[in-house]
Amino acid sequence: MAAAREAAIALVQRLAPGDQVAVVSFSDWPAVASPFEAGRDAALAALASLEATGNTALYGALDESFALLAPRDSGARAVVVLSDGEDHGATFGDGSAQERRAASLDAVGASRAQLYAFALGNEADHDYLQEAATRSGGNFWSVTEQGALEELFEHLGDRLGSSTEVSIAVPPMARGEYALELRAIVGGEAALASTSVRVTNEGMLRAGPRDVGDLRDLAAPGAGGPFVIALESSAPDGALRYAASTGGEALEVLGSPPRVLLDPWQFEPGPLPVAVTATLNGAIVATTTVEVDVPALAPELSVLIDGAASSRHATVRGRAQAAPDARIVVALDGEVIAEGAAPEVRVPLPATGGALTARLVGDGGELASAASAVQATPVSTASTAGMMMALTAVGLALLGGVFVVRRRKPKEQDHWRPTGQTMLVGRRLPSSVDAHRTRGVVIVRPPGGEERRYEIGWRPLSFGSDPGCDVMIDDRSVAGLHARLYALGNGDFRVHGIAPHRPLTSTRQDEWMVVHHGEQIAIGEYLLTVLAEDAATGGLEEIA
Repeated sequence: MAAAREAAIALVQRLAPGDQVAVVSFSDWPAVASPFEAGRDAALAALASLEATGNTALYGALDESFALLAPRDSGARAVVVLSDGEDHGATFGDGSAQERRAASLDAVGASRAQLYAFALGNEADHDYLQEAATRSGGNFWSVTEQGALEELFEHLGDRLGSSTEVSIAVPPMARGEYALELRAIVGGEAALASTSVRVTNEGMLRAGPRDVGDLRDLAAPGAGGPFVIALESSAPDGALRYAASTGGEALEVLGSPPRVLLDPWQFEPGPLPVAVTATLNGAIVATTTVEVDVPALAPELSVLIDGAASSRHATVRGRAQAAPDARIVVALDGEVIAEGAAPEVRVPLPATGGALTARLVGDGGELASAASAVQATPVSTASTAGMMMALTAVGLALLGGVFVVRRRKPKEQDHWRPTGQTMLVGRRLPSSVDAHRTRGVVIVRPPGGEERRYEIGWRPLSFGSDPGCDVMIDDRSVAGLHARLYALGNGDFRVHGIAPHRPLTSTRQDEWMVVHHGEQIAIGEYLLTVLAEDAATGGLEEIA
């Protein structure tokens, strides 16, 4: 009985997923141990609980089985019976045992279901089971050994069209149609099956608040900080590359964990669809779209005056939502002294002081304004003659040293090139989509120090000894704001050397010059090398 139970369980487990199973047990009386509606797990549990006990209600068990199959006209139908004795169950209806036997065989032939009968041992009713199997178009086996029962049930499973499920772990695949082949050994012979599989990767990529929480998990949204759209994928970490865009404009994507940065200052307030694409080896694996609600942000403008008394400057920062052409205009005592694109303009301040005003302007006119009083620099109590002599000395010194920065023409033997091990310390203050684009880099090598790498975007980099500069030059001979570096594109850069302001003259000893990709600039004891982003060779790839 134990062998019969295990063989029947193995048979049910091998059936195709769409097959339905019911279990009928019989001893003194037949009973439905698990109907079709209970499902496969219930059938397996019923088989596992069977025990050999009581008499053998064989005819009644087959009648009960055919009754279960009668309403199910669609699909193939089969009855598998295991019996170890002759019919000695309770009497059903009138008539002799011979008449009931004949009626049972007639019912088997009329059932349109195939009967597969297993006579277990010598006491089973071999003649009846064999006759019933023949009338139904099924098969009969006489089993006397446990090993033979397992082998016969395996053979029966093949005959019933049982299935073997094979699970294969595969790496992420690009969307599309694929041909799938399965080679196997069936009954000792090689078999081949093939089919086509359509890979859609539905649900592989998830983004945004619907699945991964609040979008605004970085910075303070009320202050206009960036959105972070977190990305989740069922693919292994690092397997996929991600890209994001909105309205055809690319957005910045950071990795580990993957997330999309979105600056709300760049876009009009309201719903904004963001499309995210995951690729593998250049092929699209999955896509998804998430909608971000961009808040309305009021224009901002601020003025900061800092620096030493001898080299003061004002930093004006301003931004307006969805206004890439916004400009900052700075005036002192009503006279415009500087103008530049937002978000930042730095202005050297005269020692005489005055009323500083700043305006943020765009296509719609003035967007914001700010004002600040600039105090005059205290004058020393030294004599006028002594002051004039000092100022004259300073003027002569400036005239004698015309260049505040100089381009160095490297020689073959001493030409320094970046090592590629530079430390990224530059900062980025974007206000438009174009602000995310890197146009070049400058590698700064201090005397005996570690190389530093600064990215050059649309905004110029400032150099000087003042800590407020983008690139601080720790050299006493360098002014607080000493120079600015602009990327012109096509591998060219413009250097604006700024001399200290001289109160006794209206002119400045500023210097403008153009340097090319790979050339070097010396500021004090510091050596700078500029590299263009769009150079074919020797550019950013050289230090990647």
